Amino acid sequence: MNHLPMGVDGGRHLTFPAYIKDVAQGLLLALERGRPGEVYNICSQSLTHREVEQTIARLSGTSAFRLHAPGWVMIPFARLLTALGGALGREPHYVINMRPYIFGEWRISIAKARQELGFTPTPFEEGVRETLQWYADTGLWKPRKGRVDA
Repeated sequence: MNHLPMGVDGGRHLTFPAYIKDVAQGLLLALERGRPGEVYNICSQSLTHREVEQTIARLSGTSAFRLHAPGWVMIPFARLLTALGGALGREPHYVINMRPYIFGEWRISIAKARQELGFTPTPFEEGVRETLQWYADTGLWKPRKGRVDA
């Protein structure tokens, strides 16, 4: 099931990806300039799951095809997979505790991180390109046509 290309509600729900170098930079800036107890959002921008899938597919030369099911189908399916995963001692691909993330409809603001920390995020597409290059360089992924932006 881990490789089953499934999506929820046509990929219309929002997500807020963060590039790993931005996460590290955000943590360092928060340690240096942040106020104790404050929360700083460091994602690049709010995107739909579909936009994320299409960008990764375009840059990697793979298909963005997903079997999309409505949320009312996926919630019981996730409950079932979570129970089966627990019984088998394996992590399921769709776990019920991901429900708020997958069905999220909120936008994240990085204004406070920009103002208080001086944080500037990497544009999403650039982060995807660099991540794909890292996967290719480490042998974890073989790009089609020998390039990352196929």
